[in-house]
Amino acid sequence: MWHDNYGMGWPMWAVMILGLIALWVLVALLVRHSFNGRRPGSFPSRSALAELDARLARGDISTDDYTAARRLISDGH
Repeated sequence: MWHDNYGMGWPMWAVMILGLIALWVLVALLVRHSFNGRRPGSFPSRSALAELDARLARGDISTDDYTAARRLISDGH
């Protein structure tokens, strides 16, 4: 009854293995995307510091605010 050649042959095993590989690649891509490439302790983005520099240059913030904000950006908080 169980050995009447209606089981899964090698093509079905190949499809299952490729499907599992595709699933794990998808999971890895989703995890990578969710962290967006940022790692704890990584350098801050230049755009945040450039925006802060521009705000200081325009006179939107004081030097004390600039120093405090730059410290926060550099520490990653």
